Amino acid sequence: MKTSVILSCIVLLSVGMSLLSACEDINELPPRDEAASTNYKIPDPVLLNAEENAIVDSIRTEYETGISNPQN
Repeated sequence: MKTSVILSCIVLLSVGMSLLSACEDINELPPRDEAASTNYKIPDPVLLNAEENAIVDSIRTEYETGISNPQN
């Protein structure tokens, strides 16, 4: 008798909690903002000086020699 009362209370509590915790309206997405701009400004290109060009060239040659001679 006592176990059936405890079991029925547990079932009643679990059903009650599931009903009270259920969502009424699922709103997964935020509201769409129509004021957002879709025009993007690309930054102006910057020319490299001779020292920076030398660094880039050395990195490029190191990369090219590394991929042409795999270390298997």
